This record gives sequence, C-alpha cells and structure tokens, in this order.
Amino acid sequence: MKKKIAILGNMNNSYFCLTRYLRDAGYDVTLYQFKGEPAHFTPQNDCYDDSYKEYTISWKWGHPYQLMTISGEKIRAEFEKYDFLIGSGAAPAYLHKAGLTLDLFFVYGWDLYKAPFFRIHNPLYTLQYFHCLYHTRAGIRKAKHMTIGDSSPVFDKLLGKLKFSGRRHNFCSPAVYEPDYNPQSITRHYAASSSYHLYKKIRDENDFIVFHNTRQIWKTTKNPIAIKDNDVFFKAFKRFKDTTDKKVAVVAFEYGWDYDASKDLCKKIGIENNVHWFPLSARKELMVGMSMCDVVAGEFRNSWFTYGVVFEAMAACKAILHNRIDSLYPNEVLYPMLSATNEDEIFSQLCFAFNNPDEAKKMGEGANKWYKSQAVDKTIKELGQLLQQKFSTPVKIANGTS
Repeated sequence: MKKKIAILGNMNNSYFCLTRYLRDAGYDVTLYQFKGEPAHFTPQNDCYDDSYKEYTISWKWGHPYQLMTISGEKIRAEFEKYDFLIGSGAAPAYLHKAGLTLDLFFVYGWDLYKAPFFRIHNPLYTLQYFHCLYHTRAGIRKAKHMTIGDSSPVFDKLLGKLKFSGRRHNFCSPAVYEPDYNPQSITRHYAASSSYHLYKKIRDENDFIVFHNTRQIWKTTKNPIAIKDNDVFFKAFKRFKDTTDKKVAVVAFEYGWDYDASKDLCKKIGIENNVHWFPLSARKELMVGMSMCDVVAGEFRNSWFTYGVVFEAMAACKAILHNRIDSLYPNEVLYPMLSATNEDEIFSQLCFAFNNPDEAKKMGEGANKWYKSQAVDKTIKELGQLLQQKFSTPVKIANGTS
C-alpha cells in the first residue's frame, strides 16, 4: 500500500505545484488549501483542467486566528491518517496543537521571518494571536526537517533565535509547473485566455517588452524584507526608453501596497504611455502575457536567490533581471541571469538585453534547464530521500522534467 502524504497550505500556489510534481513521480499526495489564503493562489488559477479536484481539499480551517476555536482532537482526526506531513504557513501551529509532528516545514518566507516572532497585531485578536504564536514556535522547533529555498544569511539568524533542532535543507519548492508554461505548451492555451488579445496588442505595437509582475512595494517601508524598489526600476526604464527610437513597453500589475504610487511616478517621469497596467491576475493568465515579453524584471532592493517571479520567468524561458549578489550563495549552482542592484545597473542590463536579443534568449533557455534540474528534479530526489529514510521506499524523480 502506498504511503499517504499531506501537504498543508498553498501560499503562492507553490505547494500545488509541488503536489503535482510529486504525483507525477508516483506518490500519493493530498494538498490542503488553508482558510484565508489569497484568492488568486488557488489551483483553478494555475492549471487548465479540473483534475486538481481529485487531490486537493479546501479546508475550512488553517487561518492563524482560527486555531483557538478548533480542538486538537479535531485536527488530529484530520491528519493522523497521513504517513508524512509537509507544511507551511500555520501548519506547524495546527499540528503542534494536535500533538502531531511536522515531518518537513517547507518555508515560503513570512512563515519563518514573521510568524514565529512577536509583532504588532490587532488588539481585538490578542488571545488568538498569542495562542497561535505559542504553537507556531513550538511546532517549528519540533519539526524533523526544514527546507528554505534561499541560503541567505537572513534565515540563519532567524533559525538561531528559534532554536530549531531538526535538520535544515536548502532545496526549494518548484513553485511553477513548467510543463504547462514552457514555450511549446503555452501557445495551446492562448485561445482560452481572457487576456490574450490585450497582451497580443501590446506585443504587436512594441519592439521590446519588459514584464514586471512582482508586487509594487517601494514607498511603504514597514517591512524591509518586502521592499522591491520598483521605483528604481521605473526610473532606469525611463533612461533606457530615452536612448532609443524603438517602441518599448513595461507590463505591470495592480498588486502590492504601492501600485498607485507607481502609477503616479510613471506619470511624473513621463513613461505613463509606455507602462501597461493589468489587474491582479491568475497565474495561467499572467503567463500568457509573459510568453510574449523579452525580459522579466523582478526585485531590486534585497538579494534573493530565487522566488516566484524568477521561477515563472524560468518556466517561460525568459531572461530574468533582478538583484542576486552571487557572493552570498557560494554553495549554489548559479543560473544565467541579468544581475542588477541599482538604477545604473538596471539601465545597463536593459540596454544589453535590447541590443543582444539572442544572448537574452539563451539566458532564458539556460535558466529553464537550471529550473528543471535544480528546482524540480533535485527537490523531488531529496524529498524522495527523506521519504526513503522514513519508509524505506525507492527514491523517484519526476517523469519528463529532465
């Protein structure tokens, strides 16, 4: 009989994709979507059929403040039937309350750098907050394994504060299901896309397009880790635009605390007619637009090795422009990219990609190969080794990803 695996939480749709890759490799996996996760992070927004209904559950619990209103016995009854528990977000808290141990804490970010530490909260929910905080800390400390897809020193300090005693890994969540979004596949979905005609119009009217689908956060500084420096990007694009007579454009999204401020900035510096704003979109719609761009622009304030926008660019075979300080990642296999940390460097890299389209294309293709080998196959292999340790089952690698 196959061992049963549960994945708790689906922030950023990362864990839906992980579920799909594990199922491709032959594992029996069920995904639990938590209450309160953003509506656009749902399986139906990230695939082109309804087969996900067979192995996903929209759990009516999972919000941090709900933990106080559900008994440990009820949680245990839901999850004790599984042989291996993978979780993110509030999963450590829920399982600890039930007396269950998380086999693998699969960090997405906020659940490690914010959730386990005291922060200002709504005083109306003080009891709920401290109830969840206690179980979150205890659940993380008792997890057998933890993986963080970024080896940034930021996370080393956090783990020291938490006194995590399990085994740490650095394999990442394969956050995008590449078989749906690579250049050979995505064109099959153009006809069903509600936004294809809008993206096609932008493509037809421009010689060079930068796709900037990260959140707009640069004026609001309450969370330094979340700042993207979108303003620096727009200023660099303005300089780039002024160097050419060709038609150039940016596609951006009304997503993040500061998108109104970004719109005002674009108008102030005279690029409002070059920047095309789209509403917050499902990934399957967004990827249609990305397939028609030349370069994808990510974050520029903090150096991160990978994140969702980077993986989306890789899946689409597009060159990714963002901040990656290579000296921070001495043990990582580096992927080809356009690296920039400030306005001058962003400007320079935009000029390079524009003047060297074949090189930019090769970067995207190389990054796609890296994604399939390092983010998909490596992760499934290492997860398989953890399962093998617990069950003595054969290690498997996802079919068709090499």
